[in-house]
Amino acid sequence: MKVALFGSAFNPPSAGHADCVAQLAQFVDEVWLIPSFRHAFDKDMSTYTLRCEWVQAFAQDLGPHVKLMAIEHELAIATGTPRPIYSYEVVEHIAQHHPDHQLLLAIGPDNMHAWSRFSHTERIHARCQVMVTQERLQVRSTGIRQELVRGHVPRAMLTPHVIQALTQYNPWKPLYVA
Repeated sequence: MKVALFGSAFNPPSAGHADCVAQLAQFVDEVWLIPSFRHAFDKDMSTYTLRCEWVQAFAQDLGPHVKLMAIEHELAIATGTPRPIYSYEVVEHIAQHHPDHQLLLAIGPDNMHAWSRFSHTERIHARCQVMVTQERLQVRSTGIRQELVRGHVPRAMLTPHVIQALTQYNPWKPLYVA
């Protein structure tokens, strides 16, 4: 089976992420969504548990070929410290546990420009192909969070189950109105 590994903060998952999944689905049998446990570049994120819940809801919207693969916390526990988990560690772990799978690591154009900052890229290339998805939709989680701070759930930027989850609980909802 050919599997795309798509890691992201998913803070929250967006229509832009969904478009990346659609691009990947043309080349693989399954897309595994891997939320970052702690971000290697120190992005501030909602809790890992909450982001995993959003990714599970997101996967429901995208179909049975899309799955949540919440493994970074397990890898962090195995290291003995709650540190960021690097892409090469994820790739090597999955390759060891699924030796019969052909792996493709998906990165966005923003990460393509930061590829030189990634740790052990030679180890990634030894285990899998790397595919850069195109940013065909200008939808970013940052813009979604800005709308959520205003108390608005931006429906056009999200998938249905994620809309439902954020409507039920918006961690950025303002606590007061000025």
